[in-house]
Amino acid sequence: SPHSAHPHPNPHTHNPPTHTPHSREMDTECVCLPSERQGFAYIPWLSRLMHMCVYTPVDVLAVLLGFVNIIFWLVSQMPQLLENYRRKSVQGLSFSFLLCWTIADAGALAGCLLTAQEAYMIGTSGYFVLSDV
Repeated sequence: SPHSAHPHPNPHTHNPPTHTPHSREMDTECVCLPSERQGFAYIPWLSRLMHMCVYTPVDVLAVLLGFVNIIFWLVSQMPQLLENYRRKSVQGLSFSFLLCWTIADAGALAGCLLTAQEAYMIGTSGYFVLSDV
């Protein structure tokens, strides 16, 4: 089915493993089957980078939202840490912290919905957004 496509090594274009002093990863070319979904061909470089098949603009948006989620999650604690340092106290929460945390969780929920993830993942993401608000 189109929703269960995964990158597969292409036996016709398989490159021998390459090793560098800094990496032991094998360099193989992958092909997504089917090669098209909803009239869009898979995007080889992004599919390889993400280790999943990426076809449509919605797939690309889901990947971008995932990265936005990670970025907000990584920096979401900084406003709270700065606020605590400035006040010399750990009482209370920074509004910026809560806002960033909510944006990160909303991005995760949007990504789950856009990629038709399992119900438990959508439910968990929805719960996190609701608990943020």
